[in-house]
This record gives sequence, C-alpha cells and structure tokens, in this order.
Amino acid sequence: MTNLLITDLLLLNTTVNCEKSDYYALIVSLMSILITLIFNREQARNGEYQMILEIMFKKAEICNSYITPGNDYRFPKEDEVAVSAIISAITTAYQITGIKKNIRLFTFGKDRQLLLDTFYLMLHTSIRQYIYRQNTIQGNNKGTQAIINDQIQNIQINFKAQIDKYDENKFH
Repeated sequence: MTNLLITDLLLLNTTVNCEKSDYYALIVSLMSILITLIFNREQARNGEYQMILEIMFKKAEICNSYITPGNDYRFPKEDEVAVSAIISAITTAYQITGIKKNIRLFTFGKDRQLLLDTFYLMLHTSIRQYIYRQNTIQGNNKGTQAIINDQIQNIQINFKAQIDKYDENKFH
C-alpha cells in the first residue's frame, strides 16, 4: 500500500506541478483521517462495552433484589420463583458477554473475563455461596426443579474461574 501511495504521489507530481509542502500537507491529511477512523472505532467499542456493563449491573441488581431482610439475607432456596429469577438473570448475564465475542469487541477474552469478574463480585455473597456449594433445589414441581438444577450446574461451569478466584477458600 505504501508503494502504491508513493507511486500515486509521483504520478501526481508529473501531471500537476506540486511542491514538497503539498506532499507533506497530503500526508498529514491522510494521517489525520486514519487517526480519526481509529479513534471513532475505539469510541464505538467503548460505548458497546459500557452498554454491556450497564446490563450486567441491572442483572446483578435483579439477583440481589431477592435477598431481603425478611429471609435474613439468605438465598431463598425454598422459593422456586425467586430461585428461577436469580438463575435466569445470572444465565442471561453470562450469555450477554458471549454476544460481542463474535464481532471482536473483546480482545483475547480479557474484557469478557473482566465483565464476568465484575458481575460475579456484584452478586450478594449468599448467592455466590449457594452457587459455590453446588446446591440443588427441592421443590414441588419436579420439571421446574430439574431445569433449575441443570441451570445451576451450567452456572457453576460458566463461572468456575470466578468461583476459584474469589470464593475457593471463603465458603468452607
């Protein structure tokens, strides 16, 4: 590409009488355009990252809203609706981080790990403890119980790095 640009500039010089200062002005203009394109790309990337981070915060808030003083800030394992809502929000948060991976928003998985770490740490410790201890629920509806237990196992697999990093020695 550089050779092509130089050739074009030399051809331009033979057809139009240009001074060296004209070449410098052209090169500076091209560099400015390139820098602007790179900057705009990074701004769009950061905007998408902030949008995903905001969604992650909202999902963590949904999870934590079920941990109330009424149940002594414990995981509501007897309430299938609450457990289902918490597990669904965690699963959705994990899946959201996988969407942008396909269009290279995340660089080598480091940004995704940061989002997952942040989300996991925003969860109430009773939720993290419940996930860590590999609990299952016992409910009246056996179909719902099986689905939720499968989802809990998937969360344990998907958040293994976070569990190992932050809770490995905490909940024994």
